[in-house]
Amino acid sequence: MQSSDSLENREATSAPPAKALDRAGFIAGPEENLADLRARSQHMNAFQARIERSFQEEGTFDLVEHTFSPEERIPVERMKKAARRAAEAYQFDIDWVPGFYSDRNLFCLYGGMAVGLEDNEGEIAKGALFSFFQLRKAFAAKGRFLIYTEEELISHEICHIARMQLRSTKYEEVFAYRISSSALRRYAGPIFRAQSDMFGMLAGLGVFLATQFVVLLQLTASPMVWLGRMPLILFLLYALIRNRATHKNFTQACDNLTALFGEEALPAAFRLTDKEIDALGAGPMDSGATRDYLSSALSPLRWEILQTFLSSDHQEEPDA
Repeated sequence: MQSSDSLENREATSAPPAKALDRAGFIAGPEENLADLRARSQHMNAFQARIERSFQEEGTFDLVEHTFSPEERIPVERMKKAARRAAEAYQFDIDWVPGFYSDRNLFCLYGGMAVGLEDNEGEIAKGALFSFFQLRKAFAAKGRFLIYTEEELISHEICHIARMQLRSTKYEEVFAYRISSSALRRYAGPIFRAQSDMFGMLAGLGVFLATQFVVLLQLTASPMVWLGRMPLILFLLYALIRNRATHKNFTQACDNLTALFGEEALPAAFRLTDKEIDALGAGPMDSGATRDYLSSALSPLRWEILQTFLSSDHQEEPDA
């Protein structure tokens, strides 16, 4: 989305390096240090340059099993506009992820996805991580697919890319759906944490429809009707109970963070792992206990970054 020159200029910003990289969407993982963050930025810079060079020399860009053309790129202006919602909610501004309109390998109900790749061949740097967006072609023409608008979906996927190094599963969809314009999606969206959840529901639905078909052919009532409903009912019951517990823990964690970070509690939570949110969501904590936990649980780099969100009442000199 962004020129390589712009990415390079990020290194020269007058803001503290860790904060500047964080606000650019390079959210630090538990094992990362400042050098790792800088390397990630440089690798994405090289990835962008490689895409541009391939388009100029070959007319296409090959990525895994995909071949993209310049015409399939999502316009920069549309990406920036769509990313604004996530930027305002979580205090970061990703403008460096390439995006393409393509239906390849997308599950039928998915409007798009964020893809993370590792450079196993060492073409740029061995083990380097890259990201890109893939949206359905329907968005290019109509700006929406099923119930999703392009703006909402891009903001959703940007959240996943920013938090990729946190290796989150439990709260990942909570953050991504929290910026949805629909109250129903904000609450029910995190029911499906992974593709396996979607496949579980479809399998239960398939069993239900199959038994209904058998009963219809027999033209008589049968216990099979209830047996066929049970897998779907049990899955939905499990998913709803799990979703309610997840929201309860998340709300408690945010309440505890609010005592320390004020209005910046949500951006602070966005930079935490599942394990850390679970710990904060276990029960009420005062600001002192919350600060003590975070300062001991987080790496020095991550705690330094999180302190930039402290409310004015809790601002102190950064810990040594």
